[in-house]
Amino acid sequence: HATLHNRTPTGTFKVNGTGNVKIGKSGMHVSSESIPPTQIITRTLGGVGVSHDASLYIDCDRNIRSIQNNDSDDMNSSSPQNPSQSPEDDNMLFIQEADNTTECARRSGIIYDELKINKKSKLGSGATANVLRVTHRDKPYALKIIPYGYREVKPTVIIQEVKCLHDSMDCPHIIELLEAYHREGSVRLLLEYMDCGSLEDVYKVERIPENVLSQVTCQILKGLQYLHEKKQIIHRDIKPSNVLLNHRGQVKISDFGMSRKLEQSQAFHTFQGSFMYMSPERLKGESHSFSSDLWSLALSIIECCIGRFPYDVEKFNVWNYTKFISEEGLNLRENEISDDLRHFVNCCLHVSPDKRLSARELLQTPFIMKHNPDECTSKVKSFLKDVYIAKKKAIREERQRRRQEQQENGN
Repeated sequence: HATLHNRTPTGTFKVNGTGNVKIGKSGMHVSSESIPPTQIITRTLGGVGVSHDASLYIDCDRNIRSIQNNDSDDMNSSSPQNPSQSPEDDNMLFIQEADNTTECARRSGIIYDELKINKKSKLGSGATANVLRVTHRDKPYALKIIPYGYREVKPTVIIQEVKCLHDSMDCPHIIELLEAYHREGSVRLLLEYMDCGSLEDVYKVERIPENVLSQVTCQILKGLQYLHEKKQIIHRDIKPSNVLLNHRGQVKISDFGMSRKLEQSQAFHTFQGSFMYMSPERLKGESHSFSSDLWSLALSIIECCIGRFPYDVEKFNVWNYTKFISEEGLNLRENEISDDLRHFVNCCLHVSPDKRLSARELLQTPFIMKHNPDECTSKVKSFLKDVYIAKKKAIREERQRRRQEQQENGN
Protein backbone atom coordinates (compact mmCIF):
# COMPACT_ATOMS: atom_id res chain seq x y z
CA HIS A 1 0.00 0.00 0.00
CA ALA A 2 1.10 3.55 -0.65
CA THR A 3 1.81 5.97 2.14
CA LEU A 4 -1.42 7.83 2.90
CA HIS A 5 -2.38 11.42 3.55
CA ASN A 6 0.79 13.23 2.48
CA ARG A 7 -0.24 16.51 0.95
CA THR A 8 1.19 17.59 -2.39
CA PRO A 9 2.58 21.11 -2.99
CA THR A 10 -0.68 22.05 -4.71
CA GLY A 11 -2.78 20.77 -1.85
CA THR A 12 -4.31 17.90 -3.82
CA PHE A 13 -4.20 14.14 -3.49
CA LYS A 14 -2.34 11.78 -5.82
CA VAL A 15 -2.14 8.04 -6.18
CA ASN A 16 0.71 5.93 -4.80
CA GLY A 17 3.21 8.21 -3.24
CA THR A 18 2.10 11.66 -2.22
CA GLY A 19 -1.24 11.66 -0.54
CA ASN A 20 -4.10 9.27 -1.24
CA VAL A 21 -7.77 8.96 -0.48
CA LYS A 22 -8.31 5.60 1.21
CA ILE A 23 -11.37 3.35 0.93
CA GLY A 24 -11.62 0.30 3.12
CA LYS A 25 -14.44 -1.86 4.41
CA SER A 26 -15.51 0.90 6.77
CA GLY A 27 -15.66 3.53 4.07
CA MET A 28 -13.63 6.34 2.61
CA HIS A 29 -11.74 8.99 4.53
CA VAL A 30 -9.04 11.63 4.47
CA SER A 31 -6.57 12.37 7.21
CA SER A 32 -7.65 15.44 9.17
CA GLU A 33 -4.00 16.48 9.32
CA SER A 34 -3.93 17.54 5.66
CA ILE A 35 -7.16 18.97 4.28
CA PRO A 36 -7.03 19.92 0.58
CA PRO A 37 -8.52 23.18 -0.70
CA THR A 38 -11.56 21.32 -2.02
CA GLN A 39 -12.94 18.06 -0.70
CA ILE A 40 -15.70 16.12 -2.38
CA ILE A 41 -18.46 15.26 0.06
CA THR A 42 -20.27 12.89 -2.28
CA ARG A 43 -20.18 11.75 -5.87
CA THR A 44 -23.65 11.56 -7.28
CA LEU A 45 -23.10 8.55 -9.54
CA GLY A 46 -20.66 6.43 -7.60
CA GLY A 47 -22.18 7.12 -4.21
CA VAL A 48 -18.75 7.42 -2.58
CA GLY A 49 -17.72 10.32 -0.39
CA VAL A 50 -15.05 11.64 1.94
CA SER A 51 -15.21 12.74 5.52
CA HIS A 52 -14.43 16.27 6.63
CA ASP A 53 -12.62 16.42 9.97
CA ALA A 54 -14.27 13.06 10.76
CA SER A 55 -17.70 14.75 10.83
CA LEU A 56 -19.27 13.82 7.51
CA TYR A 57 -18.80 10.22 6.49
CA ILE A 58 -20.12 8.00 3.69
CA ASP A 59 -19.65 4.28 4.11
CA CYS A 60 -19.30 1.66 1.40
CA ASP A 61 -23.05 1.02 1.42
CA ARG A 62 -23.58 4.69 0.50
CA ASN A 63 -24.99 5.52 3.94
CA ILE A 64 -24.15 9.13 4.68
CA ARG A 65 -23.50 9.53 8.38
CA SER A 66 -22.58 12.04 11.03
CA ILE A 67 -19.80 10.91 13.35
CA GLN A 68 -19.83 13.77 15.83
CA ASN A 69 -23.60 14.29 15.98
CA ASN A 70 -26.18 11.77 17.11
CA ASP A 71 -29.55 13.50 16.74
CA SER A 72 -32.35 11.04 17.38
CA ASP A 73 -34.56 12.64 14.73
CA ASP A 74 -32.16 12.08 11.85
CA MET A 75 -32.35 8.97 9.75
CA ASN A 76 -29.25 6.88 9.16
CA SER A 77 -27.23 9.09 11.49
CA SER A 78 -25.49 6.48 13.58
CA SER A 79 -21.98 7.19 14.76
CA PRO A 80 -19.47 4.65 13.45
CA GLN A 81 -15.97 4.40 14.75
CA ASN A 82 -13.56 7.01 13.51
CA PRO A 83 -12.75 5.80 9.98
CA SER A 84 -9.12 6.89 10.30
CA GLN A 85 -8.72 4.02 12.75
CA SER A 86 -9.99 1.37 10.33
CA PRO A 87 -7.47 -1.41 9.66
CA GLU A 88 -5.93 -1.81 6.24
CA ASP A 89 -6.88 -4.96 4.38
CA ASP A 90 -6.64 -6.61 0.99
CA ASN A 91 -9.80 -4.84 -0.17
CA MET A 92 -8.23 -1.40 0.29
CA LEU A 93 -8.74 0.81 -2.75
CA PHE A 94 -6.96 3.97 -3.83
CA ILE A 95 -8.49 6.58 -6.12
CA GLN A 96 -6.88 9.62 -7.62
CA GLU A 97 -8.01 13.07 -6.49
CA ALA A 98 -5.22 14.98 -8.22
CA ASP A 99 -7.58 17.46 -9.88
CA ASN A 100 -9.78 18.13 -6.85
CA THR A 101 -12.72 16.32 -8.34
CA THR A 102 -14.40 12.94 -8.46
CA GLU A 103 -14.69 10.43 -11.25
CA CYS A 104 -18.28 11.62 -11.71
CA ALA A 105 -17.25 15.24 -12.11
CA ARG A 106 -14.40 14.33 -14.43
CA ARG A 107 -16.92 12.78 -16.81
CA SER A 108 -19.06 15.93 -16.76
CA GLY A 109 -16.06 18.24 -16.83
CA ILE A 110 -17.18 20.13 -13.72
CA ILE A 111 -14.21 20.95 -11.50
CA TYR A 112 -14.80 23.31 -8.60
CA ASP A 113 -11.79 25.51 -9.28
CA GLU A 114 -13.02 26.05 -12.84
CA LEU A 115 -16.39 27.42 -11.74
CA LYS A 116 -16.80 31.14 -12.34
CA ILE A 117 -18.27 32.52 -9.14
CA ASN A 118 -19.58 36.05 -8.81
CA LYS A 119 -20.60 36.65 -5.21
CA LYS A 120 -22.88 39.48 -6.35
CA SER A 121 -24.94 37.06 -8.47
CA LYS A 122 -27.13 35.95 -5.58
CA LEU A 123 -30.19 33.86 -6.41
CA GLY A 124 -31.47 33.61 -2.86
CA SER A 125 -30.56 33.44 0.79
CA GLY A 126 -31.92 31.97 3.98
CA ALA A 127 -31.08 31.55 7.62
CA THR A 128 -28.47 28.87 6.97
CA ALA A 129 -27.46 29.12 3.29
CA ASN A 130 -26.88 31.38 0.31
CA VAL A 131 -27.40 30.44 -3.34
CA LEU A 132 -25.26 31.98 -6.08
CA ARG A 133 -25.50 31.79 -9.85
CA VAL A 134 -22.24 30.37 -11.19
CA THR A 135 -21.07 29.26 -14.61
CA HIS A 136 -18.88 26.54 -16.03
CA ARG A 137 -17.94 26.82 -19.69
CA ASP A 138 -20.71 29.40 -20.11
CA LYS A 139 -23.39 27.07 -18.74
CA PRO A 140 -25.19 28.40 -15.63
CA TYR A 141 -25.60 26.46 -12.40
CA ALA A 142 -26.76 27.23 -8.88
CA LEU A 143 -24.24 26.92 -6.05
CA LYS A 144 -25.78 26.51 -2.61
CA ILE A 145 -23.31 27.51 0.11
CA ILE A 146 -24.00 26.12 3.58
CA PRO A 147 -21.62 27.45 6.28
CA TYR A 148 -20.32 24.54 8.28
CA GLY A 149 -19.91 24.52 12.05
CA TYR A 150 -22.54 27.10 13.06
CA ARG A 151 -24.99 26.01 15.73
CA GLU A 152 -27.86 26.49 13.29
CA VAL A 153 -26.24 24.18 10.72
CA LYS A 154 -26.07 20.64 12.06
CA PRO A 155 -23.98 18.15 10.11
CA THR A 156 -27.01 15.88 9.93
CA VAL A 157 -29.02 18.58 8.13
CA ILE A 158 -26.35 18.80 5.44
CA ILE A 159 -26.20 15.03 5.29
CA GLN A 160 -29.96 14.79 4.81
CA GLU A 161 -30.04 17.28 1.97
CA VAL A 162 -27.20 15.61 0.09
CA LYS A 163 -28.60 12.14 0.65
CA CYS A 164 -32.15 13.00 -0.42
CA LEU A 165 -30.96 14.78 -3.56
CA HIS A 166 -28.57 11.93 -4.33
CA ASP A 167 -31.33 9.35 -3.93
CA SER A 168 -33.75 11.32 -6.14
CA MET A 169 -31.60 11.75 -9.23
CA ASP A 170 -33.96 9.83 -11.49
CA CYS A 171 -37.00 12.03 -10.76
CA PRO A 172 -37.56 14.91 -13.24
CA HIS A 173 -39.51 16.89 -10.63
CA ILE A 174 -36.69 17.07 -8.06
CA ILE A 175 -33.85 19.58 -8.45
CA GLU A 176 -30.73 17.84 -9.75
CA LEU A 177 -27.58 17.66 -7.64
CA LEU A 178 -24.45 17.56 -9.80
CA GLU A 179 -21.76 17.64 -7.13
CA ALA A 180 -21.07 18.50 -3.50
CA TYR A 181 -17.85 20.05 -2.19
CA HIS A 182 -16.29 21.25 1.02
CA ARG A 183 -14.42 24.52 0.74
CA GLU A 184 -13.62 27.54 2.91
CA GLY A 185 -15.56 26.27 5.91
CA SER A 186 -18.74 25.47 4.00
CA VAL A 187 -20.43 22.67 2.12
CA ARG A 188 -21.23 23.74 -1.43
CA LEU A 189 -23.88 21.98 -3.50
CA LEU A 190 -23.73 22.40 -7.27
CA LEU A 191 -27.31 22.25 -8.55
CA GLU A 192 -29.04 22.67 -11.87
CA TYR A 193 -30.03 26.25 -12.62
CA MET A 194 -33.76 27.06 -12.85
CA ASP A 195 -33.89 30.33 -14.77
CA CYS A 196 -37.40 31.46 -13.79
CA GLY A 197 -36.79 31.36 -10.04
CA SER A 198 -39.32 30.16 -7.51
CA LEU A 199 -43.11 30.09 -7.38
CA GLU A 200 -42.84 32.94 -4.89
CA ASP A 201 -40.88 35.03 -7.41
CA VAL A 202 -43.49 34.33 -10.08
CA TYR A 203 -46.70 35.04 -8.17
CA LYS A 204 -45.30 38.27 -6.72
CA VAL A 205 -44.96 39.55 -10.29
CA GLU A 206 -48.27 38.11 -11.50
CA ARG A 207 -50.81 35.87 -9.81
CA ILE A 208 -50.86 32.45 -11.42
CA PRO A 209 -54.15 31.56 -13.17
CA GLU A 210 -55.76 28.26 -12.25
CA ASN A 211 -55.22 26.53 -15.59
CA VAL A 212 -51.48 27.19 -15.26
CA LEU A 213 -51.48 26.45 -11.54
CA SER A 214 -53.07 23.08 -12.22
CA GLN A 215 -50.08 22.04 -14.34
CA VAL A 216 -47.66 23.44 -11.75
CA THR A 217 -49.44 21.46 -9.04
CA CYS A 218 -49.46 18.34 -11.21
CA GLN A 219 -45.66 18.41 -11.43
CA ILE A 220 -45.25 19.05 -7.69
CA LEU A 221 -47.57 16.14 -6.92
CA LYS A 222 -45.56 13.84 -9.17
CA GLY A 223 -42.44 14.87 -7.28
CA LEU A 224 -44.13 14.26 -3.92
CA GLN A 225 -45.54 10.94 -5.09
CA TYR A 226 -42.01 9.87 -6.00
CA LEU A 227 -40.61 11.00 -2.65
CA HIS A 228 -43.40 9.46 -0.58
CA GLU A 229 -43.94 6.17 -2.39
CA LYS A 230 -40.55 5.28 -3.85
CA LYS A 231 -38.19 6.87 -1.34
CA GLN A 232 -40.32 7.19 1.82
CA ILE A 233 -39.09 10.76 2.19
CA ILE A 234 -41.09 13.56 3.84
CA HIS A 235 -39.97 16.94 2.51
CA ARG A 236 -41.29 18.91 5.53
CA ASP A 237 -40.75 22.36 4.03
CA ILE A 238 -43.01 22.66 0.97
CA LYS A 239 -43.68 26.33 0.23
CA PRO A 240 -43.59 28.63 -2.83
CA SER A 241 -39.96 29.63 -2.34
CA ASN A 242 -38.89 25.95 -2.41
CA VAL A 243 -40.51 25.16 -5.76
CA LEU A 244 -38.45 26.24 -8.79
CA LEU A 245 -39.33 26.73 -12.47
CA ASN A 246 -37.51 27.13 -15.77
CA HIS A 247 -38.46 28.60 -19.15
CA ARG A 248 -39.33 25.15 -20.50
CA GLY A 249 -42.23 24.97 -18.05
CA GLN A 250 -40.57 22.42 -15.79
CA VAL A 251 -41.34 22.60 -12.08
CA LYS A 252 -39.02 21.07 -9.46
CA ILE A 253 -38.98 20.67 -5.70
CA SER A 254 -35.86 22.00 -3.97
CA ASP A 255 -34.32 22.58 -0.52
CA PHE A 256 -34.22 19.24 1.26
CA GLY A 257 -32.56 20.47 4.44
CA MET A 258 -35.64 19.66 6.56
CA SER A 259 -36.46 16.37 4.83
CA ARG A 260 -36.46 13.01 6.58
CA LYS A 261 -36.91 9.41 5.53
CA LEU A 262 -39.76 7.52 7.14
CA GLU A 263 -38.68 4.07 8.24
CA GLN A 264 -41.60 1.60 8.41
CA SER A 265 -43.79 2.60 11.40
CA GLN A 266 -41.52 5.49 12.38
CA ALA A 267 -42.96 8.99 12.66
CA PHE A 268 -41.41 12.36 13.47
CA HIS A 269 -42.25 14.83 16.20
CA THR A 270 -39.83 17.68 15.67
CA PHE A 271 -40.75 21.32 15.09
CA GLN A 272 -38.72 22.34 12.04
CA GLY A 273 -39.57 24.33 8.94
CA SER A 274 -41.74 27.38 8.17
CA PHE A 275 -44.50 27.35 10.78
CA MET A 276 -47.13 29.11 8.64
CA TYR A 277 -47.13 26.19 6.18
CA MET A 278 -47.08 23.49 8.86
CA SER A 279 -49.95 21.09 9.41
CA PRO A 280 -51.72 21.11 12.80
CA GLU A 281 -50.07 17.89 13.93
CA ARG A 282 -46.62 19.30 13.23
CA LEU A 283 -47.39 22.55 15.04
CA LYS A 284 -48.55 20.57 18.06
CA GLY A 285 -45.38 18.50 18.07
CA GLU A 286 -47.34 15.34 17.32
CA SER A 287 -46.21 12.57 15.01
CA HIS A 288 -46.45 13.43 11.32
CA SER A 289 -45.99 11.65 8.05
CA PHE A 290 -46.37 12.19 4.29
CA SER A 291 -49.76 13.90 4.56
CA SER A 292 -48.14 16.89 6.24
CA ASP A 293 -46.53 17.75 2.89
CA LEU A 294 -49.97 17.86 1.25
CA TRP A 295 -51.23 20.37 3.83
CA SER A 296 -48.27 22.61 3.00
CA LEU A 297 -48.87 22.16 -0.72
CA ALA A 298 -52.50 23.28 -0.48
CA LEU A 299 -51.60 26.52 1.32
CA SER A 300 -48.82 27.17 -1.20
CA ILE A 301 -51.15 26.70 -4.18
CA ILE A 302 -53.80 29.01 -2.72
CA GLU A 303 -51.13 31.63 -2.06
CA CYS A 304 -49.97 31.54 -5.69
CA CYS A 305 -53.56 31.77 -6.93
CA ILE A 306 -54.84 34.69 -4.84
CA GLY A 307 -51.50 36.50 -4.51
CA ARG A 308 -51.29 36.37 -0.72
CA PHE A 309 -51.06 33.85 2.08
CA PRO A 310 -54.63 32.79 2.94
CA TYR A 311 -54.24 33.52 6.66
CA ASP A 312 -53.24 36.81 8.25
CA VAL A 313 -50.29 35.30 10.09
CA GLU A 314 -49.02 38.64 11.39
CA LYS A 315 -51.73 38.71 14.04
CA PHE A 316 -50.87 35.20 15.23
CA ASN A 317 -48.08 33.66 17.21
CA VAL A 318 -47.38 29.99 16.61
CA TRP A 319 -49.64 28.85 19.46
CA ASN A 320 -52.82 30.74 18.61
CA TYR A 321 -52.17 30.08 14.91
CA THR A 322 -52.20 26.37 15.69
CA LYS A 323 -55.53 26.72 17.48
CA PHE A 324 -56.98 28.85 14.68
CA ILE A 325 -56.18 26.53 11.76
CA SER A 326 -57.29 23.51 13.79
CA GLU A 327 -60.72 25.01 14.48
CA GLU A 328 -61.39 27.32 11.53
CA GLY A 329 -61.71 26.35 7.88
CA LEU A 330 -60.11 28.21 5.02
CA ASN A 331 -62.00 31.48 4.76
CA LEU A 332 -61.90 32.69 1.16
CA ARG A 333 -64.23 35.05 -0.67
CA GLU A 334 -67.01 33.31 -2.60
CA ASN A 335 -65.66 33.72 -6.12
CA GLU A 336 -61.98 33.92 -5.23
CA ILE A 337 -61.23 30.39 -6.43
CA SER A 338 -63.08 27.82 -8.56
CA ASP A 339 -65.06 24.91 -7.14
CA ASP A 340 -62.47 22.48 -8.51
CA LEU A 341 -59.61 24.22 -6.71
CA ARG A 342 -61.69 24.55 -3.55
CA HIS A 343 -62.35 20.81 -3.64
CA PHE A 344 -58.64 20.09 -4.16
CA VAL A 345 -57.64 22.27 -1.23
CA ASN A 346 -60.28 20.79 1.04
CA CYS A 347 -58.90 17.31 0.27
CA CYS A 348 -55.54 18.47 1.65
CA LEU A 349 -56.60 20.59 4.63
CA HIS A 350 -58.37 18.04 6.81
CA VAL A 351 -57.27 18.53 10.41
CA SER A 352 -57.09 14.75 10.67
CA PRO A 353 -54.07 13.56 8.64
CA ASP A 354 -55.76 10.24 7.86
CA LYS A 355 -58.52 12.04 5.93
CA ARG A 356 -56.17 13.84 3.54
CA LEU A 357 -55.75 12.39 0.08
CA SER A 358 -52.34 11.12 -0.98
CA ALA A 359 -50.32 12.66 -3.80
CA ARG A 360 -51.38 9.78 -6.07
CA GLU A 361 -55.06 10.36 -5.25
CA LEU A 362 -54.81 14.13 -5.69
CA LEU A 363 -53.51 13.62 -9.23
CA GLN A 364 -56.97 12.20 -10.05
CA THR A 365 -58.97 15.18 -8.77
CA PRO A 366 -60.90 17.41 -11.24
CA PHE A 367 -58.58 20.37 -10.63
CA ILE A 368 -55.66 18.37 -12.03
CA MET A 369 -57.44 16.22 -14.62
CA LYS A 370 -59.25 19.16 -16.21
CA HIS A 371 -56.10 20.87 -17.47
CA ASN A 372 -54.30 18.23 -19.54
CA PRO A 373 -52.12 16.49 -16.94
CA ASP A 374 -50.39 14.37 -19.61
CA GLU A 375 -48.66 17.48 -20.93
CA CYS A 376 -48.11 19.36 -17.70
CA THR A 377 -45.61 21.93 -18.98
CA SER A 378 -47.31 23.60 -21.98
CA LYS A 379 -49.45 26.15 -20.12
CA VAL A 380 -46.67 26.81 -17.61
CA LYS A 381 -44.19 27.47 -20.41
CA SER A 382 -46.56 29.89 -22.19
CA PHE A 383 -47.41 31.77 -19.00
CA LEU A 384 -43.78 32.19 -18.02
CA LYS A 385 -42.79 33.43 -21.47
CA ASP A 386 -45.76 35.63 -22.35
CA VAL A 387 -46.66 36.99 -18.92
CA TYR A 388 -44.04 36.52 -16.20
CA ILE A 389 -40.82 37.08 -18.16
CA ALA A 390 -42.39 39.88 -20.25
CA LYS A 391 -43.79 41.69 -17.20
CA LYS A 392 -40.58 41.23 -15.24
CA LYS A 393 -38.66 42.77 -18.14
CA ALA A 394 -41.08 45.72 -18.26
CA ILE A 395 -40.69 46.27 -14.51
CA ARG A 396 -36.91 46.20 -14.82
CA GLU A 397 -36.95 48.68 -17.71
CA GLU A 398 -39.27 51.01 -15.80
CA ARG A 399 -36.95 50.97 -12.80
CA GLN A 400 -33.99 51.76 -15.03
CA ARG A 401 -35.91 54.63 -16.62
CA ARG A 402 -36.81 56.13 -13.23
CA ARG A 403 -33.25 55.73 -12.02
CA GLN A 404 -31.96 57.52 -15.10
CA GLU A 405 -34.49 60.36 -14.61
CA GLN A 406 -33.39 60.77 -11.00
CA GLN A 407 -29.76 60.96 -12.06
CA GLU A 408 -30.56 63.54 -14.73
CA ASN A 409 -32.65 65.64 -12.32
CA GLY A 410 -29.86 65.43 -9.77
CA ASN A 411 -27.41 66.83 -12.28
